[in-house]
Amino acid sequence: MAPVSGLLPVGLLLPGGPATFRGKHFQLQEAFNHPPPAQSPRPPIWLGAKGGDRSLRLAAQHADDFASRAAQHDRENSFPFENFDAMRASGYTNMPIPAELGGGGASLLDICLAQERLARGDAPTALAVNMHLGLLWVMGDLWRASGEPGHHLLEKVAQERLIVFGAVSDPAVDSLKGATGFGYTTVQVRHADGYYGWKEEAPFDAIMVTAAAPHVPPPRPLCR
Repeated sequence: MAPVSGLLPVGLLLPGGPATFRGKHFQLQEAFNHPPPAQSPRPPIWLGAKGGDRSLRLAAQHADDFASRAAQHDRENSFPFENFDAMRASGYTNMPIPAELGGGGASLLDICLAQERLARGDAPTALAVNMHLGLLWVMGDLWRASGEPGHHLLEKVAQERLIVFGAVSDPAVDSLKGATGFGYTTVQVRHADGYYGWKEEAPFDAIMVTAAAPHVPPPRPLCR
């Protein structure tokens, strides 16, 4: 995320420089900050986020707890069901759902910071629950933006503290909007020669091309 990654070059610049930084969103090449701050080595950086205190507090509590058994789950190749029970009980799994629908009302920045903190204690659990959190945040964001019905699923998840995840590569679900319960889609399918493109639908935000062989021959022996 640009706001978070922007803190890195700022931290390098505050002492005065020269600072060199190569990031996805920001680049510095022997940059200077004059006059430098009076505080040494630099003034503190405070990061604000709506609802972040509770999200980070829950993440820290869970991280410390989960870390005590993360190695055991790795050794036994077992799923941490007790971790998910704990996150459901605390409300951590409801974090992305809008507050007006019974959830935590966390922003995307809140979720990212909380997940980063959780991963310090148990990275596999943080990765697994991210499949749940990501889908709920997208569903909530689409609900806010569209104003259309579709919040019943979010309310049910919040009330019953359910665990969900989304797999949206199947054409049967139309699109991410279709997968999240909204009755419209942004995906269209055309079976045709793609040489000349599809100019009547341009411009495109992204183009994905797939190909498959109609027949896969059996393997041949490497030697006779």
